[in-house]
Amino acid sequence: MTETKTANIYIEDDIVYLIYKAKADVGVDEIEENLNVKTKMQQGKAMKTLVDVREVWQYSKEAREVVSSKRFKKITIAMAVVVGYSLPVKIIANFFMKINKPITPTKLFNNKETALKWLIDYK
Repeated sequence: MTETKTANIYIEDDIVYLIYKAKADVGVDEIEENLNVKTKMQQGKAMKTLVDVREVWQYSKEAREVVSSKRFKKITIAMAVVVGYSLPVKIIANFFMKINKPITPTKLFNNKETALKWLIDYK
């Protein structure tokens, strides 16, 4: 596992886990740090990714644009985003899906178990 300023990142059973820390304030610098770690861990291989944003405090517009870019798609087969049951987090995540329209197949989930099942079954 590698710890960055805003997240813990690790690979388990060919899935990359990017688990954001409590009160994470995610801007472009933080996204770049996380993407650099993710890219190095994957050694250039595209992988399925589970992102847990339940504890995120803020995710900047610029950071959302990076995650929805072609650059992110190169290293991500599909992305399951765990948003939990918090209304503010769900609003931000739905905004991301509608406005940024990620190129990578992306789906939002209330819990990690359902997200993981979707990733495992994703072809």
